Amino acid sequence: MSPIVDKILKTGILKGSSEILSESDIKELENLILKKTNSKNGKISHNIIGIDKRIDELLEKILKNEEIQDTLIKILGKNYLLRHVTARYNEPQDRGLAIHQDAVGEFGIMILLNEQTNGSTFFFPGTHLIPMGNYKAEKVSWGSLKLINLTKWFLMLAKGKAGNYYYFLHRTWHGRMPGQSKKTNISLFFDFFPVSAKRKDLSQGEYIHNSNIKCNKITEKNLKKIVSKENYNNAVATYEKEINITNSLSMEANSYNQILKNKFFFVATFLKLISLEIFFLPITLKRLIKSLKK
Repeated sequence: MSPIVDKILKTGILKGSSEILSESDIKELENLILKKTNSKNGKISHNIIGIDKRIDELLEKILKNEEIQDTLIKILGKNYLLRHVTARYNEPQDRGLAIHQDAVGEFGIMILLNEQTNGSTFFFPGTHLIPMGNYKAEKVSWGSLKLINLTKWFLMLAKGKAGNYYYFLHRTWHGRMPGQSKKTNISLFFDFFPVSAKRKDLSQGEYIHNSNIKCNKITEKNLKKIVSKENYNNAVATYEKEINITNSLSMEANSYNQILKNKFFFVATFLKLISLEIFFLPITLKRLIKSLKK
């Protein structure tokens, strides 16, 4: 296992260090996305696969980066699905998105398209290790964005220059900050699922999540292959017939093996969570009293 993969499995979030696109490529990609999408209609997230040949070429360049390819294979295994690539706008008036978790096995890469000195996406490192049921992050007493100026000191803000990028396991608690500056922050989100997640349901409906783009609109060979729901569905069917099946590392992110391997970081994370719950105990009690009155 590589040091990059070890760190991702330990913290759930890692800032990459290689140059996946040149400065001119990043600027070109930003300009193309601004030209092809529009945040002024209230929609903050836009599919960017298959909408422009040059955008597809630049996405392909990112996905063919040696470090990116190696990390994806090690975390997800072969025949993974790229569910979508979206451009997300964080406008000055953005209300933000409260802390939450996404699906088991889901893995992402986030790229900053412009300089973000404050960061628009936040993470709580280590929370992917917590062996809880689904979406417990949404039930914490301190999860409201009204408290973000206090809770942000426990969080990691995805700051950086244009072209900086982050790997993250989607079970890591994360959210979006309310708009904090006069400028719009734009980030790209690559969303992947491994074969061992067996997400056949993703092969239903629109070709690319939240998009009307069809396969024949995609120009780049590798990009076209990994967004293919047919390819993914066939890989899942083959996987289900195997006698000795192996889960991807993204599916085993909070296994006891990973918890034991990162036990000190796990304990530190757990103590932070307990401290926050104690500090915000009055809010928990207030909610409890309110629910009893109903």
